[in-house]
Amino acid sequence: GAIPPLVQLLRDGSAGDKETAAYALGNLSAGSDELSQSIAQAGAIPPLVQLLRDGSAEGKESAANALRNLSGNSDERKQ
Repeated sequence: GAIPPLVQLLRDGSAGDKETAAYALGNLSAGSDELSQSIAQAGAIPPLVQLLRDGSAEGKESAANALRNLSGNSDERKQ
């Protein structure tokens, strides 16, 4: 699957790699509880938070989008 390599890029890639990985993870997690769960279980949340804190403007935007999608997909979380 694509998720583990994207999470690895998010952790260890260049600034551009991190932005791209966050963007891709945000798109993958949009509207899919199953993919969101897989992304969270792969360890994406801590490096997304780090990118939100320390990244470029584009990186922060991509990280915020991914975190929003990850936090908003589950019906249980919407109640």
